[in-house]
This record gives sequence, C-alpha cells and structure tokens, in this order.
Amino acid sequence: MNKILNLTKGLALMLAVFSTSANAASVSLTGPASVDAGASFSLTIVGDFSDTGLFGGGSLIGWDPALVSLDSVVNLAPGADPGFSCPGLTSCISNASSESVSWGGFNGIYTTADTFPADMATLNFTSLGGSGLAAFTIATDLLQGGWLDQGGANFDPNLTGTSVQIGAVVPVPAAVWLFGSGLLGLVGVARRAKVA
Repeated sequence: MNKILNLTKGLALMLAVFSTSANAASVSLTGPASVDAGASFSLTIVGDFSDTGLFGGGSLIGWDPALVSLDSVVNLAPGADPGFSCPGLTSCISNASSESVSWGGFNGIYTTADTFPADMATLNFTSLGGSGLAAFTIATDLLQGGWLDQGGANFDPNLTGTSVQIGAVVPVPAAVWLFGSGLLGLVGVARRAKVA
C-alpha cells in the first residue's frame, strides 16, 4: 500500500513539474534575404508575447561591421496598446557601436489580449562595399534588466536572429560545367590518340 501511495505522490509531483506551460514568447529579427552591395535595407524586431504579456525588456543586437553599418532605429507603437512608451531613441537605444546596439528598457505594457506578433522597431542599415553573409544576432540584454512579463516576473523569450546576403552571389551557369566536362573529355581522347 505504501508503495502505491509513494508511486502516486511521485507521479503527482512529476505531473506538477511537467505541466507548467512552455514559454512561447518570442522576439525575432526579420528582413530581406539579400541586398546589393551599397544598398540600404531594414530589419524589423517582431515580438510575440501572447502567452506572457510584456512590461519591458531588452535585447542586444549584433552584426558584422565589415559588411553593414547601422543608420537609424525607428521605434514602432506595438499593437494597439496605448500604454507603450518609448519616447525617442535615447530611452530605447543605448550602447550603440559599430557592431551592436542595445534596444529596450521601454515601459509599455502588452497584455495577452493585444494583437501578436507585433512589429516593435525597425533597424535601418546600409550594406558596405563588400559581399558576404551578414549574420544579425539577438540576445537578452541583462543591462536592460532582461525581460519582464505583465506581472513583473522575469522570463526568457525565444530569440531568433537572421542573415542577409550582401552583394550578389553569382552562380556558375550549367553551360560552364558542361563545357569543362567536355573539355576534359577531349583532353582524354587526345591523350589516347597520342598513345596509340
């Protein structure tokens, strides 16, 4: 009987531990797949806090300064929430450098009733003269206090960066591959003829 009681308690404890809801909150960067060298482009910070709501938070966004430079950041009023407040770049942007920017620290309240996903800000970049794959990373910025749900508790949203191909990637046309294999075939035939 004690074994069954202990087993029941163990199962109840396991159910309690594993039945906590998974955090589906997310912050991601979206933008074009590729841009020409020297062109301007934008990335959008998109947030989805439909499960947690949001009181505030912050992210550190990084990039390769050899490929892109940050021109400006435009903060967007997310959803239809009039409580969101991020007056000017000085309150939401800090520690800007040639390779990263800290974004966040705002004092708006997203409730779980707001419309998600919501565009939170747009980062405007210029691609520099080189070409390559520019990776944009996003991480929780602990200097901004991390992320707080609408009850004021810390949580960790899923963070997703993006990549943008800078400059054109010129594929080798199929005709070049066929020409090369044909040329190798002719060289082989010529060698056989020479041997014979």
